[in-house]
Amino acid sequence: TAYEAICMGCGNIYPITAMIDQVRSGSFGPSCEDCTCLLKPNAIFFGEPLRSETLNQADKLIEECDLLIILGSSLLIYPAAFYPRKALSSGAKLAIINIQETDMDASADVVIHDKIGDVFPRIVNIVKNEIGEKS
Repeated sequence: TAYEAICMGCGNIYPITAMIDQVRSGSFGPSCEDCTCLLKPNAIFFGEPLRSETLNQADKLIEECDLLIILGSSLLIYPAAFYPRKALSSGAKLAIINIQETDMDASADVVIHDKIGDVFPRIVNIVKNEIGEKS
């Protein structure tokens, strides 16, 4: 996540502030306290391989979901581009919120072409109101 740093050697997780503090102190590169390998933000950068346990967990969740909401993705990069198809084949509904069209728009149950920052807060409010009415 954006709030964590991960050691590229042993996989230890640190608060992102630990990495930032090391950089600000002028150290050559933020490093792990245990193995001294470099730290990086705990996110997958373009071109980096995804962790197999992350992919396995995503596959399982996609197969079990009732609704898959795609936010701000062109759906051009795999394996993420495959997930809408997998969800649909498992019987899930598909919603896509993206400023541009995607190849999956025609298969989606709901498509909104707009900025996520403009649309998503309204969706959250609608869902909160619906849940509040049923409670």
